[in-house]
Order: sequence, then structure tokens, then C-alpha cells
Amino acid sequence: GTVTTLTDQPDFADFVVNNPSALNTPRTEAAMDVAYEAAFAATLALDKPTAQANFSLSARRTDAVVRAGRQNAIDASAQGCFGRKFITRSALGSTPSTILANVANFRSDRVFYAGPGWRVRIPEIAVVGEAGGLGFTADGVITRGSDTEIATLCASLPPEENPAQDTEGLIDHCLAVEDVGVAMTIDVYKAFRAGGVCAPKIDIDSGPTFQSGVTSSLESGRTTMARRKMADFIQDSMAVIGKPYSKRLNRRTERDALFGRVDSFLAELRNVRDEKASRIDSYSLDDGSNVNAPTSLALGIYKIRTVVRTYSSMDAIVFETEIGPNANPTTTEL
Repeated sequence: GTVTTLTDQPDFADFVVNNPSALNTPRTEAAMDVAYEAAFAATLALDKPTAQANFSLSARRTDAVVRAGRQNAIDASAQGCFGRKFITRSALGSTPSTILANVANFRSDRVFYAGPGWRVRIPEIAVVGEAGGLGFTADGVITRGSDTEIATLCASLPPEENPAQDTEGLIDHCLAVEDVGVAMTIDVYKAFRAGGVCAPKIDIDSGPTFQSGVTSSLESGRTTMARRKMADFIQDSMAVIGKPYSKRLNRRTERDALFGRVDSFLAELRNVRDEKASRIDSYSLDDGSNVNAPTSLALGIYKIRTVVRTYSSMDAIVFETEIGPNANPTTTEL
């Protein structure tokens, strides 16, 4: 056909695509779930880029899809892929009690469960307005799940960082927390934290953020996102460091070389020369006879016992104050 060249490109335009062909019969809800389950399964292949995925999330939100995403994160982490976390959310319109009841079905430190949702403005929806039909609004403001913002924060911040910190603009597009029918009081947020829910909030000073960077697990030592993320980062990095030594002769020289590389990696994270750049508090390595018996070495097994203390985040800042005309200030030299 004839190609028309536009000398001046328009600043903006609305396009409509008309498809005269008959549409296929839409999938049932169950069929949609099966399709998502198949998509998750495809990410377990070790020869595909998805093997190095640290996080996964799904546009579709049903209990079946959440179960599949949870199991996928567990399977990927156990079957040779990088450590994976599944980020999911509550169904839109859920009350706090419903959210807390639902998260209990999917507990794992590899499941980050966000809820309620966010109110956000989508400019493309605003252009079309209510004429777009179901889901469109006149001002482009809609409610959507808050799992996307958790994924943004986790992918943008170093793994040792708590994604519930003030992130200075990363999620400033969020306008308000979804209306859940009750006031979002401190008691509601305490219940969310205790129940393993990463809940969004609007802070009067810092804007949109999340109350707590918690996993859905209630198991002691597995409740913070930062611990899970940093553990995966260190373990995955050590696995990559060890690959060049795999299947080599099990000589002391080879073991010492590998030990040295692991030590250098952790020393860089510790960074004793620049405390502000330090990413872990301390670490220890051991590959002595108490770890590697001659019998296990003879079987081709070499172990490096690694213990890493990570930094906690300042989740609670307490100012102990005494203020009044009878207060007696003292000076303490540090």
C-alpha cells in the first residue's frame, strides 16, 4: 500500500486497533490458573536466564496462582537456581481480617505478602476516561495491588537493606492506601506486622512507604525480608565463586585457593576500612579437620563452614526524654 510520511511528528495521539477476525473463546478461571502454573514451571530450567531470577510476581491473583508462585520460589531455590522470593498480595477489596486469614495459607520466608493495595494514577487511563469501559476512571486513579511496589523496592535496594525504609521517591507515584473499610490505625499495622503482612502506608513526612519489611513467615529468625535477601545473595555469590573449582582434584592447594576467594568476597562485604560502606557486621570461615574429615574428603566432598552476622535495621528508634523545669541535664562523654 501507500506509505504516507509525516514531516512533523504529532506530540500525542490516540490509536485504536480494530480486529475483524473472530476472537477465541476466553479461558475459564481454572484454565487461566493452569496457564500461570505452566509459566512458573518454565522458569525452573537451569539453562535459561530465569534461573538467576531473584524475585517473581504475578499479574493474576488467585489462591491457586499464589500457591504456584510460593512453590516455585521454594523449588527454584532448592533445584540449582538462584535463591528466589515470590512477591504477592491480598485480593483487592479485602479487609484487614481477611488479609491476615489469607496470608496464613502461604507462609514462607520466600513469600513476601503485601496488602492492602495502593491508589495510583495511570495517565493512559486518564486520557481515555470512563469511555474506556470497565476499570477506567475519569481521572485515571485506580486501585491496584501493592506487590509491584515491593518488587520495585527489592530490585532497587541492595539486598541487605530493609525495603520499608524511606526511599526518597522510588514509589512516590502512590497516592493513598486502598480503602479497606476501617481506619488504618497503629493497631492495624501492628497486627499486619505480627501476621507477616508488608502493609503500605502514607507517612505525613516521607510520603508513600511500607510499615514493615517482613516476610510471611512467623518462624523465629526468618521474619525479615533483608535477612532472606542477603542470605540468598551471599549463598548465590559463593556458589558462583566455587564453580571454577568444581570437579578439580581435591588437593590442599585447590582448597586453599577456593577458601581464599570466599574469604576475599566476604572481606569486601565487611569492609573494615570504610564502616559506612560495610554491608555485613562480621563473618567467620572454617575448613579445618572438624569440618572436613579425611573420609568425606576422600568421597570428593569439601566444606567451608561459613557464619555471617548481618546488620539489623533500626526498626525501633526510642528517644528517652526527661523534659521540664525540674529536669537535671547531664553531659556524657562518648
